[in-house]
Amino acid sequence: MAGHFDVVIVGGGIAGLSLACALSDRGRSVALLEARRGVAPPVKRGMSLAPNGLQVLEKLLLLRDLERIGHKVRIVKYLKSSGQLLAAYDYSLLNCKENYLLTFLPHEFEAILRKRAEEKQVTTYEGALFDTFLREDGRVSGLRATIDGKELRLLTSMIVGADGGRSKVREVAGIRAKSNPYKSSYLVTVAGETNGSSEEARHHLAKGRMLGNFPLPHGRYLFFYLPTGSFDELKAGGIERFKADLITLSPEIKESLESKKSWDEFAYMTAQEGRAESWVADHVALIGDAAHSIEPSLGQGGSMALSDVASLVEALEVCFDTSDFSANALKSYEAARRGQTETLQRMAELTAMLMNTNNRAVEWFRDRTLRKMNGNERNAMLALETASGLKQKISLWDKLRLAGCLP
Repeated sequence: MAGHFDVVIVGGGIAGLSLACALSDRGRSVALLEARRGVAPPVKRGMSLAPNGLQVLEKLLLLRDLERIGHKVRIVKYLKSSGQLLAAYDYSLLNCKENYLLTFLPHEFEAILRKRAEEKQVTTYEGALFDTFLREDGRVSGLRATIDGKELRLLTSMIVGADGGRSKVREVAGIRAKSNPYKSSYLVTVAGETNGSSEEARHHLAKGRMLGNFPLPHGRYLFFYLPTGSFDELKAGGIERFKADLITLSPEIKESLESKKSWDEFAYMTAQEGRAESWVADHVALIGDAAHSIEPSLGQGGSMALSDVASLVEALEVCFDTSDFSANALKSYEAARRGQTETLQRMAELTAMLMNTNNRAVEWFRDRTLRKMNGNERNAMLALETASGLKQKISLWDKLRLAGCLP
């Protein structure tokens, strides 16, 4: 089997599908390779997109599709296990139309994007396993994959790796990456309705523990922090004891947890740090986790990947105009994204450390900082704009204000 396309995308998740739709809208012929067959199966976790990700979907005319299956969150609260409020962030104060978080089930949105890609005449190869690049006169001219043991050869000007943290595209391109497990992991589940505001999400904080409670359409997305390697210890205590522990952090979830009778109702999620040395090579670009990962506590992974999509689409327009797909020509994409990405990566890692700390001194500093932030409108807005991905650059003075060291 063989074919020729302007762009070939490896990886059919939300970022890869969104990129395929965007490029097709620009008149580009696009092929999408996905190892799975069919839409991703239902998962035991929700997903949220911040304003920066929502703005990309609005530009791609995909936001209305997501809003039909998603749930808007306006308020995010941080509370002690005693119920004491430390801080509340109101996204409706942001000076943009997409002034909210949107939570949803990722497999439902992927199904919508699959349909949109089909309508936009994106050629999708399911069950396709990427193997290597094809080369002509020393340059990348396409790729080789297999489907059920049969060879697939696609010629193209541009290959995009949207194939996750263990990216085979990145490996074949010879791009080195730092990859280590984060110190934190999470138990996640989707539960039934709970009492409380339908537009309010909560982070419940206790010593060495954190429970996130986010509304979904017809349910809640719960994620519980675990120190690395502690899942076996937790399981040894039994499911009922664990549920009781969650209820002490968030009493309103008691009824929604009644149906959770075994550990099979929860998914164990480990986050892997990934930082590619470069996001581009000749005729190759990486997006999302293939280029960079982010600790989950900030909830920016999907939004950052979509921001990559928007920047790469603009960079590729120039490449097509000039017929130049060299690494040097593609660097404008990486330059537009790397600074903010690295800032949010550091912020997410710091957030995880502060929210899940066992150290009493660090806990005191965190609580003091959140209280001071809550009482300072200017600094609260700075934190909100930064976490929302709306602030491209953060100065030293901004960092000091976020730490509560400046008024």
